[in-house]
Amino acid sequence: MKLWQGPDINNHTEHVGQSFEQQEESWTEVELYEPYIIDAGKELVFGIEWNNFGSGYFPAGRWFEL
Repeated sequence: MKLWQGPDINNHTEHVGQSFEQQEESWTEVELYEPYIIDAGKELVFGIEWNNFGSGYFPAGRWFEL
């Protein structure tokens, strides 16, 4: 999980870069090791980077047909 913050879209600084274990066939909650105080006057962006998550894991959600 990564977290960036900055004054605008072109000037973000990465403040958090933390690994986590994804749960198979389930939602995953990530609790930060160290709390991060959000500056309400700046943009906040978060993202996730996956590396070989394997079968049974759906990092961006799962497609269901009706």
